[in-house]
Order: sequence, then C-alpha cells, then structure tokens
Amino acid sequence: MNRLRLVVPALVLATLGSACSSGSSGGQAKVNTAPSTTPPISSTATAPPDEASAKAEITANWTKFYAYKTKPAVAASLLEDGDQMSGALAFARQEQAQTHIKQNVKVKVITFTDATHANVTYALLNGKTALLPAASGVSVLVNGKWLVSKTSFCTLVQLGANGKTVPGC
Repeated sequence: MNRLRLVVPALVLATLGSACSSGSSGGQAKVNTAPSTTPPISSTATAPPDEASAKAEITANWTKFYAYKTKPAVAASLLEDGDQMSGALAFARQEQAQTHIKQNVKVKVITFTDATHANVTYALLNGKTALLPAASGVSVLVNGKWLVSKTSFCTLVQLGANGKTVPGC
C-alpha cells in the first residue's frame, strides 16, 4: 500500500509534468505488473501505411509528453484534445511539484489496432528507477499526428488524485 501511495502521485506527476494545457477520448490506460520484453511488433494489416515512421513518432511523442521538463504548451500539443485539458494538466503539474519526481517513460511495445490507434506498453520512470515497469495506454492519430490519448493521461492522473475529481477527466 505504501508503494502504491508513492507510485500514484508519481503517475499523476508523470502525466502532468509534461503538460499543462488540454485532451478528448481515446483508449484506456492500464497498469500491468510484469515488464514486457517483447520487441516492437512488425507490420500488420491494421497498421498505418508507414508503420516504422508511425512507431518512431509515437515513441518520440510519448517520451516528450511524459518528460518532466517538457513545457506545458508542448505537452498539451502532444495530448488528444490537449487544448481542453488545462485543468487536468495543471493538476498533474501541481502533483509533480509537490513530489519532485523526475518522471519519464521508455516506450517498449507499440501494437496497432487499426490505422489510427495503437496500444503502447511503456515503463514509467523516476530518473532510471521504474515506478511502473509495464504500463499501457493508447496513442491516437489526430490530424496526421500521433498523440497520447486523453483516456491514457486521465487514467494516470486519476490514480494520483486520491479520490478527488480531476477537471477535464
């Protein structure tokens, strides 16, 4: 229970630390217990036409979004409906400031469910220490750009909210 109390604020901070602006819907984020050792999946019939480029963009955008030093406006631009998520992003930023976690992520596996959605397995880190070694979320293609889904972001933020309502989620 004590570890969960530490991880939940870290999740919120990780999610918010990279943003302070807005988001919409997407997929659900899930927290897994076992780390993934599976390499990224190769092309499938449901993948976008240039799967390698899509995976590279998803990896870059998730890494940038969850990096604690990312400017709020940049983070908002990497979040689905980011322009509508200022309350949730501010909440996450506040949690990060209180816990001093230097969150980041390492994307491990990307699996396309169709040409505009991908399941993302990643490790949520504090520096080099894994807080969640095998978390999962969804990336969505919006206006030609792969974004962190609002649902993935909100799931992490709500975990750290300790029952409080998170604006925008």
